[in-house]
Amino acid sequence: MRRVWRYFGLGALFCLLFLIFLVATAPATWLAWGVALGSRGVVNINTPTGSLWSGQGMLVIHRASDVPRALGGVTWKIDPLVLVLGRLRLNLAIDGSDIQAKSLIDLSYDTLTLRDLRAEFPAKAVTTFYAPAALFAPEGLLQISADSVRMQKRGMHGSAQVNWRSAGLSLSSVKPLGNYRLYFNGHGESADVEVNTESGSLTIAGKGNLVAATGQFMFNGTARPSAYAAELEPLLGMMGPDRGGGQRQLNIRLDRLY
Repeated sequence: MRRVWRYFGLGALFCLLFLIFLVATAPATWLAWGVALGSRGVVNINTPTGSLWSGQGMLVIHRASDVPRALGGVTWKIDPLVLVLGRLRLNLAIDGSDIQAKSLIDLSYDTLTLRDLRAEFPAKAVTTFYAPAALFAPEGLLQISADSVRMQKRGMHGSAQVNWRSAGLSLSSVKPLGNYRLYFNGHGESADVEVNTESGSLTIAGKGNLVAATGQFMFNGTARPSAYAAELEPLLGMMGPDRGGGQRQLNIRLDRLY
């Protein structure tokens, strides 16, 4: 009986070592498969090379109603030691002709944390992730930065800043409209949003709130021309009546932003 148990122990040890070998030498295609499965085919890593732990490929967004869109080359590096704690931690970087982004990502069962997030991409790329934005055809450059943002199913914590440089919309002939800055501050079940104007022909300022669980978004602010008032009138007229000096009340109510 002792011999049987000894052989059983040796066999279990061999299986464990073999499993460790398989995981340690896992190809990059494993990660590509996991990403496609987790995103239900929306996010894909084409032509992956390297290993599960350190590799590269081409990041492609595939939406059913649109042709696939290649965002650029993606590289990743996974920290295997953190897996012992039941979390996935990876350094991710995207390098494309239009988009530059990098972040340290922590992923656990119910929490996604982005650390040292830095991203820059054309505003028109927003339509890839949020189709309704195509109605306004945003132009310009978006810059996103955040030291730490933690997202859960019913809450978000942390702050982020979005700069919209040389902003433009298809609804206005004035291009650019200006440079704008958006502050995002999550504090649990909701997040506060504040918009300020750095410079430009259209001055926008206001505050809003986003409810994490429902996606409900509310924004109250003002918009007024600082130049090209006549040219901006068609756009301003869509917001409501003139309240003096060309100023309009800007109120946005969305039952579901996402």
